[in-house]
Amino acid sequence: MAGTAQPRSVTVTPIGDIDQVDAPDGVQPGDILLALVSSTGDVDDITISGGAPWVALAENTSQFSTRMYAQVAGVANPTSYAVELGEGDSGLVGLAHLRGATLTEIVIESNAGGVPPGTGIPCPSAEPGVAGGTEIRYALVDHFTTIEFFPFGYREEDQGGEEGAGRSAIIAARTSLSSTGLPVRRINADPSEFLGGWQAWTVIVSPGDYVPPPPPLPAFAVKGRALYRYTAHDLLTGTYIDDIYPRDVEYGKKLREPGPFSGSLPIPNRRVAAAVRRVIPKVKSDLTTGPGRVEIRIWRDGELRGRYWLTGARLNRGRDGKISIELRGSTLDAYWFSLNVNETLDGSDDEQISAARTFLSFALDKPGADIPGIQFQGGSSGVFRPFLVRPEDNTSYGRAVQEYSRSENGFEYFLAETVDETGVVSTWRWASPKFDTGVAHVFSTSTHGGDVAEYGVDIDALRGGTDWRARGGTLQPNAEEDGFTVYSDPVVTPHRAAGWARTDHIVDHPNQSTDEDELNGLAEYYAEIGGGALWVRTVTVILSKRSTLTMNSLGDRARLLITDVWHEAEDGGAGLDISERILEIRVRPSGRGRGREEATLTLESVEVP
Repeated sequence: MAGTAQPRSVTVTPIGDIDQVDAPDGVQPGDILLALVSSTGDVDDITISGGAPWVALAENTSQFSTRMYAQVAGVANPTSYAVELGEGDSGLVGLAHLRGATLTEIVIESNAGGVPPGTGIPCPSAEPGVAGGTEIRYALVDHFTTIEFFPFGYREEDQGGEEGAGRSAIIAARTSLSSTGLPVRRINADPSEFLGGWQAWTVIVSPGDYVPPPPPLPAFAVKGRALYRYTAHDLLTGTYIDDIYPRDVEYGKKLREPGPFSGSLPIPNRRVAAAVRRVIPKVKSDLTTGPGRVEIRIWRDGELRGRYWLTGARLNRGRDGKISIELRGSTLDAYWFSLNVNETLDGSDDEQISAARTFLSFALDKPGADIPGIQFQGGSSGVFRPFLVRPEDNTSYGRAVQEYSRSENGFEYFLAETVDETGVVSTWRWASPKFDTGVAHVFSTSTHGGDVAEYGVDIDALRGGTDWRARGGTLQPNAEEDGFTVYSDPVVTPHRAAGWARTDHIVDHPNQSTDEDELNGLAEYYAEIGGGALWVRTVTVILSKRSTLTMNSLGDRARLLITDVWHEAEDGGAGLDISERILEIRVRPSGRGRGREEATLTLESVEVP
């Protein structure tokens, strides 16, 4: 056990409704951070995030709305923490940084009053005391003119607030030398006759192991975006840069295609602007950070949900004077679409998965393209298909593999993110011809409610067809004869026999292959997915905190149980009971204006209209 719990620093910071407070200097793994967040609004609108998870320990809603949070610092600690209040609210944050402390047996007392205290603001008594522990006092008050608190005389102390009429707070901390309980401690302000309602706290933190203990159970459930953490890293090294705190986030993942990321960083003041510049540079000449160099990692409840290459940002100043930065990015497989093929790559004698793996690995071996943490699933599909890409094809590694995979006997793939003893890993997973994991996620809706928020089915005959052919490159038998274009055999879907009018559809082979088997496979692939009219089903579902659905659930099945006026109940069961593969997942975390976390799923529909 540590001998004493040492207060390293304390600060008081006035904040707006969307703001950030500076993190203490020198935070190390296992340090304790205590944040007393006070607001003029509803306590349920208060959230804090950044670094390791914050846990709400106590609250007081008399005179002010104050919630006390605690964090056991982890390995990667940000330069600031995001605090959010209700829209239009303002507040104060008292932040204490402790070392050699533990959150077990923490003592928290608070009180409040609606009239001037007269003999000073009374920080309440607290017991039992702990020799070698840390004593923290926090007081805040309404005032009708600028005030200054008389110092406590403690080792660490800070005060701050508004000038003129407004609110101010003081926080102080010192090491306790006795196990005797703490008495009431009164704090005065000058001038004392212009004080109003007040609130005061006393906290005792015990000394403890320097190794981070398990986080304490929350005293009550809190809402907000604290479930998520967004960390910025250098793309080429993986080095942690800082946390960011975007709003209106949406992120996704698709089979065979890069998934999107978007969000908005509000810039309400200079303090937040300085923090954001660690990720978004102020000037073009700053080559140390910014879109193209930065990777965003998304964490949900401590689990990695995705790695996104930050590819763009837009600084906006609206007519209301508010500044924000819009972020956009893509899953890391988008990086392969930015590497052009500059040499002939011939995989005509290879098994298709081996050819794709070799091709993508070769791209990452280029100078300056060695993205860390990318691995490849082993194994073989047993399918041998020609794979030839040349510089004159004017294509990228990502595009070439994407088009190569689209064949009747082709394959599907995506990058699956995990964390192991080596760190963050993105594994190129594949399945041939399709993913079908056997895992099903059940979502339902009826007149009694459910977790399906909305659904839709798009039926488009112009994107489909009944008669399909694939068009390849040009063959020229000899110099004397004109060349001719190679086509696949015609593929007729069952719709013609069912009475549909003929609609022709030709697809071009991306690399102008002249191999008839390759062209036939391409035509059969598109005839299967686009025969007749193309059906695309989407469903938006509400996600619980412990949802089984993750970004690695591509290829799983979504079972939908729906009863409504379109899908009437049958024999006491759901009007629609189907199970379809998940081809795309888009997630929108909860936040201001978004009461619940949602995921929109694009499903593989197999019905023939």
